[in-house]
Amino acid sequence: MKQRRPYRRVLATPGFKGVFLLGQALKIPTVAAPGVLTLHVSMGLGRGFGAAGLVVALWTLGMAAGAPLQGRVMDRWGIRPAFCAVMAVQAAFWGTAGWLPYPQLVGAAFFAGLFLVPGGTLPRMAISALVREENRHTAFALDAMLTNLSSLAAPGVGVVVSANVGTRPALLGLGAALLLVCCCLVVRGPRHGLRADARGAAPSRGLRDPALLMVFLCVAATGAMLSGSDLAMLATLRSAGQTSWAAAVMATCVTSAVLGGLVYGSRERALSPASLVCALGVLMLPVGIVADWRWLLVALIPSAALVAPAFSSAADAAGRLAGPRERATVMSVFGAATMVGSSLGAPLAGAVFDRGAAPACFAAVGCLGIAAGLASRRALSAPNTPNGSGSGHEEEMRV
Repeated sequence: MKQRRPYRRVLATPGFKGVFLLGQALKIPTVAAPGVLTLHVSMGLGRGFGAAGLVVALWTLGMAAGAPLQGRVMDRWGIRPAFCAVMAVQAAFWGTAGWLPYPQLVGAAFFAGLFLVPGGTLPRMAISALVREENRHTAFALDAMLTNLSSLAAPGVGVVVSANVGTRPALLGLGAALLLVCCCLVVRGPRHGLRADARGAAPSRGLRDPALLMVFLCVAATGAMLSGSDLAMLATLRSAGQTSWAAAVMATCVTSAVLGGLVYGSRERALSPASLVCALGVLMLPVGIVADWRWLLVALIPSAALVAPAFSSAADAAGRLAGPRERATVMSVFGAATMVGSSLGAPLAGAVFDRGAAPACFAAVGCLGIAAGLASRRALSAPNTPNGSGSGHEEEMRV
């Protein structure tokens, strides 16, 4: 009972639960989209997985490039105008994607990504603006845990629907789900917005703050280690002829991440993201020495347990360093840094594996975390003081 009290305090925050849950719902179609697009291009258009990877890569690149723009729009005009534009573009893309020829689909996917608010941005904005300072690391841990669960479930649902119903209905259904959540945010969103009243706030250096840049480095390294370790795990199992056990290993990792986030969120104080990302990298170094799926499963548990704490600690630090005038922009860039890091980790692990150094795959991505943690240790060693009002309840929010 005692362990759940921090989470009860977070969920009892006035105005928080609705926008937080809508933000979590927005993640589901966003996470499912790459798998559905991959199957549509490879199966529906018969173009192969290389061509499908290009579409998904451009869609992801569009999201990463457009995230700062979406954040600035929300900082200046509020959530509703931003999501009205999102709805128009997403309706056009998902409504026609199933019938577009491949060359047009490639360009349209990038454009659609530009006008899609990443699912993690909204919950992080709500946490930074509404939750009291002493409870924010718990709220960010809850967000990280739910993100892990949606990352496990949503792609599977998209693949099952695409394989059994068809890729065109799956694309239409995904677009309908995305529009439904956006419509709820526009029509039934919180009466309090997510742009704080900046009166009385301490001056902020915004994206030029060196400490904030180090936070982005930490979360990018965490994303790289996560995607790189996933590929390294699959490569290790394939080398041992044990690919059929990949789902069991992955499910164990997700469970460990959720439990690690639960324990971290129940703590009274947050930890430094530099320390956590460095520890995550150290724990990944020796994983590659095991080959059997049973030992691999056990070896991955400690590092997996630090994934949610590492993400939540970095998000907490970013929220504290963001000024009220650029909160959405900072959280959008935070999401973009995560996507960029995730896009780099898998190719790094794959390149190491292709050179015949399968045991070194985990060490290669682990070194990224160690380097990021050491580089950011000094900048993030001092306590992070919020640039807005301390309580979180005194801020006027705007939609």
